[in-house]
Amino acid sequence: MYTLQEIGNRMLAAPTVMPVELELKFAQELMSIPIAVAAAGGDLWQPIIRRLYESHIDTFYSVTPENFPEFLRFADWLDEITKQPVAKSNFLDMTHFADHFRVKPF
Repeated sequence: MYTLQEIGNRMLAAPTVMPVELELKFAQELMSIPIAVAAAGGDLWQPIIRRLYESHIDTFYSVTPENFPEFLRFADWLDEITKQPVAKSNFLDMTHFADHFRVKPF
């Protein structure tokens, strides 16, 4: 399991527009972090999620019926982080980002 910092560093080294497979890999790595730990990540979150979100804007049409459920699971996971008290105290709201990963392009 990677730490939030390690994932962030690797994501920053990745292309700005990532292939959808790489987006999914990062999403799965992020989801391996326990919700409470992720919610306490505070300032590390915004650049990581924003980077994934910005890439997804460009790769959105690469989402397929096969990989879409994993993006839905990631969106639900982001919602769970937003519900955590520590996330609320850090003004960490992932709702906008989560909703973007729920859009079905097919």
